[in-house]
Amino acid sequence: MRRVLWSRITFALCAAALILTGLAGCSDTAGDSAASGDLAQQVVASLGKQEGDESSGAVSAKLVGDGHIQVEYRFYPLGAVDVERELGVHLSPKLRKVFRDHADLQRLDMQVYLPYDDGYGNTTWKPAFSFAFDRNLYEKINWDNFVPQNLLDVVDNRPSQ
Repeated sequence: MRRVLWSRITFALCAAALILTGLAGCSDTAGDSAASGDLAQQVVASLGKQEGDESSGAVSAKLVGDGHIQVEYRFYPLGAVDVERELGVHLSPKLRKVFRDHADLQRLDMQVYLPYDDGYGNTTWKPAFSFAFDRNLYEKINWDNFVPQNLLDVVDNRPSQ
């Protein structure tokens, strides 16, 4: 009986120690410096990381200033519609989520790559579009009525192809 009681007490103490250790890592002072350093990786996670050559996703992100991130994003189009419109449909909800979830994010500079087939079955990714999306634009858009296909019509720096 004592052994069971001792095991339960030990388990409770270990669980409490783990909880307190986890909470200590979440303090505001420790989180401020870590949050700014990790913002780029948080943005990649929110946008989604590319999992293979036949998928879309962020491949890298770099913090270049206070709340300013440069992102390299590979977009694998389905080919059903105009690639610019398809990119808008794909990225609009992701950009909305990123800016909604990360209040310290002020600007994203997006470099979008598209896949090119060399005819021999080899795929290479080449830059196709670049644009900036910032907090002012995020707040200006009426997301309830926004048509995602129009994303590239409202961003800064019209894409160059």
